[in-house]
Amino acid sequence: MALPSGIKRRGNTYSARYVLPRPVQRAVGKHDMVQALSTDSLSEAVELAAPIIAGWKAWALAMQRGTAKGSPEDYVKRAQVAHRLIRDGIDQWSPELITERAREGHAMVGTGSLRPIDVQSQVDNDVDMYVAQQEKAGEQIDAQGLQRAYRASRGQLGTTVAESMESFLAERIGDLTAQSHGELEKRCRAFVSWVGRNVEIATITRATAGQFVAKVIQTREVSRVTKTKEVSACRVWFGWAMLRGQIDLNPFDGMQGTLKKSKKGREANRRTWAEGELKVILTGMKSDRRERLLFPLTLLALYTGMRLNEVCALTVGDYDAEAQVIHVREGKSMAAVRVVPVHPAIRNLLDGLVENTGDGYLLPGLVPGGPDRKRGHGIGKTWGRRIRTLGIADRRLVFHGLRATFITAALNAGAPKEVVQQVAGHEREGVTMKSYARVLSLELCRMAVEGVSFGELESSICRGP
Repeated sequence: MALPSGIKRRGNTYSARYVLPRPVQRAVGKHDMVQALSTDSLSEAVELAAPIIAGWKAWALAMQRGTAKGSPEDYVKRAQVAHRLIRDGIDQWSPELITERAREGHAMVGTGSLRPIDVQSQVDNDVDMYVAQQEKAGEQIDAQGLQRAYRASRGQLGTTVAESMESFLAERIGDLTAQSHGELEKRCRAFVSWVGRNVEIATITRATAGQFVAKVIQTREVSRVTKTKEVSACRVWFGWAMLRGQIDLNPFDGMQGTLKKSKKGREANRRTWAEGELKVILTGMKSDRRERLLFPLTLLALYTGMRLNEVCALTVGDYDAEAQVIHVREGKSMAAVRVVPVHPAIRNLLDGLVENTGDGYLLPGLVPGGPDRKRGHGIGKTWGRRIRTLGIADRRLVFHGLRATFITAALNAGAPKEVVQQVAGHEREGVTMKSYARVLSLELCRMAVEGVSFGELESSICRGP
């Protein structure tokens, strides 16, 4: 299906795109303007893109006429204010909207487009409209919000939560994967949306942070782990703001401890695979001539405990046939970088993959996808759909459960916990694989791997014709 004009898909999310007129292309040395919208909803992307594209068009027109005052971002901000006025209607005045218009007016004073007296008059008129609206509805007037608007009109407003967040996220781009950065952005934006874009970050108190945690995060129907991550995102952001001199104290420090712990028992979201279930999917995948990589993908994960993307990233050079080990050279932590002994059940499989590779990968032909362009993105989805067609209806049975099944089998076979942690690439209690490697030999790891057994699978499927 063709995307609407001005919308571009990047991985799982959408971006706004505008092709510049040729004269502007020559003047600025760019073919088009693109801005990530950070959403996977097409309808939301269309809504977000409209004012952005309108701003770019206005800037390009001004460039052609020689009347441009300000950057493309300045024109986008003006278009977003206008779009919000049109969308919400004149009866939806708020201190936040008045402040946004005041900030825009002050910026235009700097470019010579408006006089200070014009901005003051605009704010006075906006405030009158807001007050009349509140009085008619019998609602309370936000005096502090209006004071921020007047300060914004004079350029006296301090760093806002929106400005702080954008700077914080910009600095973290190089530190995080695209997926992690997107999750961090989503969690920080939730606070900005709740408190208001134009609120000065220096005015955020512990009481404000506590109300956000209690009224927004705590009330959500998600796990405590997810709630903890949401609080942590704000704590990290405000910690950064403190180091940048924007605030003196971090209002989110210690807020994770206020999250309620449920005493109720709850079934786990994932579980390990039973031998009978493994036989069902492996038998079906082995005879699948259309999706030939599903069978080796499953066996490698099951007998190594490796994560989906670790398996999909393996190259021919990562498999040492002489030493019978697999080198995992990159992972989500230092502990993930490790050497995994090869289980006898998958030796022939590995030799065959090396012999038949077409691109140097053990699982050839995978197309990178998702926010981080990982090779396991597409096949992971295919794997999930395939097991359902094979009769696996339990939603707790997922690919990552193969890793848990391997770990459980190794522990049940008597392998020491520390050895299994090293083989699986787990990081526990601040002790990484680097520390383990000083005391745990490869032979101990090999014994742990070879102790893993799934009964009939070794003879009926792994070594079968």
